[in-house]
Amino acid sequence: MATGRLLSFFFDKVKKNKILTIFFLIIAAQQIFFILKFPPVYEADTATYIEPANQILENKTFYSDMRVPGYPVMIAAATKAAGPHTAMAIVIFQHLLGLLMWLMTISILKTRRMQIIFSVLWLMDMLFNSYQHVILPDFMLSFLLFSSAAFLYIGKNTNISHRNFLLSGLFLAMALLTKPVMYLFFIFAVPIFYFLKGGIRKKTAHYAVFAILPLLAININCFNNYIHTGKYSFLTFSGSYSFFTFINFIEPGNSRLAPFFDKTVLHRPMGNEEKIKVSAEIERKILSSGYKPEEIDSEFKKIFIRSVIRHPVIFAKKTIYETAHFFLNAHNQYAKHYSENMAFNLGEAVKKGDYRAAFRKFLYSMHFFYWVVFLLFAAYLVITILHALKNRKHNTDTSSAPYEKYFFEIYSMWLIFYITAVTVLTCQGDARYRVPLQPFMLYFAAISADRLISSIKNRKKSIPLQQSHA
Repeated sequence: MATGRLLSFFFDKVKKNKILTIFFLIIAAQQIFFILKFPPVYEADTATYIEPANQILENKTFYSDMRVPGYPVMIAAATKAAGPHTAMAIVIFQHLLGLLMWLMTISILKTRRMQIIFSVLWLMDMLFNSYQHVILPDFMLSFLLFSSAAFLYIGKNTNISHRNFLLSGLFLAMALLTKPVMYLFFIFAVPIFYFLKGGIRKKTAHYAVFAILPLLAININCFNNYIHTGKYSFLTFSGSYSFFTFINFIEPGNSRLAPFFDKTVLHRPMGNEEKIKVSAEIERKILSSGYKPEEIDSEFKKIFIRSVIRHPVIFAKKTIYETAHFFLNAHNQYAKHYSENMAFNLGEAVKKGDYRAAFRKFLYSMHFFYWVVFLLFAAYLVITILHALKNRKHNTDTSSAPYEKYFFEIYSMWLIFYITAVTVLTCQGDARYRVPLQPFMLYFAAISADRLISSIKNRKKSIPLQQSHA
């Protein structure tokens, strides 16, 4: 269903539902309050997006060894339009997209109770809300991914058209040009096309229409990098993403970069803050030595693979830890930047014995809320899988046809799996990297909570009946 039809569908519902109208006004008022109360938030790596944006404005060209062009192009456009008010213009635009995303999700949810639960969760989600205020591409990626999924929502239609697959692929193409984490998803998505109706030829045609624009976007960016570096690659310096995360069990071996590694800091436990400092210093020394970014990237990747092979148990433990951290950790950019004496990380504050700072972090970042959301999401996943297996066992129709009507949910779940896997296997499981998934997490949590409420009500109704037969 196209975005326009989704919005029309929502406003038809609003006319008949005063509660949704009230939620719309409350959420809009909340966003206006944030815009008026807080200035734009800059993080340490915001500058790495502003610099290529200035390059676009000054030289009409783009090249960055660590960034893709999507977000810098948006910054450049905002600078052209808003001048000295660029940052606030971006913040307002991102908040408007957040409101649009809420409208789209409300349109997809099937019952009023689901819509109300989702709206309450949306209001409470300070991780997602506060990242609309940050000059970083994480929120923009969230909007693009949700739009990509929304075009695959069937609604009352009988199937998904080629047009919708093409539009879904268009938003995926924009997403991978916004953050490089998405550039392999179009390949990872191949298996889910099994769940569509029809034979292998029809499913292949659907996939080809979906994948053509992401593939084109990848090659355009690769060609642009080739013009500037002579190397046909999507990102010249991607190895640095995993470098600092694994710094405490790195095995440089006989790499050309081995002399730059301080052996005294390797192979010992480190918190994320220390990892960042140590890896940044090593990276600074290497870059100042005259090595080209593409040479460093190649060596980093070899060192990473060697380190994982030599320390599989450490890597496995690290992956499990980062997965838990990814889903259960939380940030509140408003509180983080405007509240004093708050810990950088909840776990590290507890380890240091600074329980007051840990409590403030827990309270302001609302960790408990995200734990509940994760449990509801996990319950949805488990129950849905068990239900599908049960139906498969008792259903004579063994084709994939019954699942096409759930393709929005399948695609959304696949996005969650993909981003989680890429993040925890190659980087740190920071809550910031979960921002693109939050609308999906809240969507599934709302459905799960609705099921739980229905189950409790049905159980209460069955008790009097059991007593009457006693």
